Amino acid sequence: MNIKNQIIKIIDSQEFKDELTKINQNYFNLKQESFIRNRILEQLNYVFNNKNLNYRALAEYPRENRTKTDLSIINVNDGLAAYKIEFKYSFSKDFKKDRDYVNFINRDYDDRNSNMFILIVAHLDIDEKKEYDKKWGVKNGLAKYVSKHDDWESILDKPFRSFEECSDLMRFKINVYEPYKTKYLFYVLSKKESFSLNETIN
Repeated sequence: MNIKNQIIKIIDSQEFKDELTKINQNYFNLKQESFIRNRILEQLNYVFNNKNLNYRALAEYPRENRTKTDLSIINVNDGLAAYKIEFKYSFSKDFKKDRDYVNFINRDYDDRNSNMFILIVAHLDIDEKKEYDKKWGVKNGLAKYVSKHDDWESILDKPFRSFEECSDLMRFKINVYEPYKTKYLFYVLSKKESFSLNETIN
């Protein structure tokens, strides 16, 4: 099993889209990085268990030099991380034309020797979001972090393209409509070397 392909398969599934809707319904007042990461972790472990593989996905492990990996695939026989994934969750207003985002990506990718970096950008319908927050008495909601322009997607294309020589990039756009319209953009950046769990199992 190629772990990169398995993660892409999870993100590109209807089940995952349904899970995103549940996350948006239940955690509309929070950044959702950990909840999304946990859904991917749960689906990976479901696959590992069904195939009787000696691997498990763990969150916030390993912890080294005061840092922790967001999600690791470990060999249960030795506890070593065989595949490391970092996540970043942002809102569309975070990205400005006059900034270089190569270092922003590298902090969680090359600098941490990650096999994969997943950037999740949330773009909400500002009016619907404000109305929903008002309904439930939520003050200082997340709508202030949403861009009023559409250029944020093109701003991200250039820095991600700079990794093309050594990495593969997959981009997924997922729209959910509850409790308000939200567009999630997933950038999945991964090292070109293939990694198959079957290759490491005796």
